[in-house]
Amino acid sequence: LEDKFYRNLENQEFFVEGITTVGMQRFENQDSFDFFYKDGNLLAIVADGMGGGNDGGIASRLAVNTFKNKFDELINITNKEINN
Repeated sequence: LEDKFYRNLENQEFFVEGITTVGMQRFENQDSFDFFYKDGNLLAIVADGMGGGNDGGIASRLAVNTFKNKFDELINITNKEINN
């Protein structure tokens, strides 16, 4: 497997693992994924590339990072704050 990205996350409650490769049709791996665990909450994000389009890898990494940042921002929000 060339140009692969592998990551795992393990604790006492779960084990999460992911891998992505460039495949057999493309020259660049534009897929992104990541896992985030905070305060008992797990977020797993997968962002598919754009079929070899320009900057598809940047777009998928931006999507993953945007979700992670929002996850960090909202993880401790209370029901009262949501209702407001």
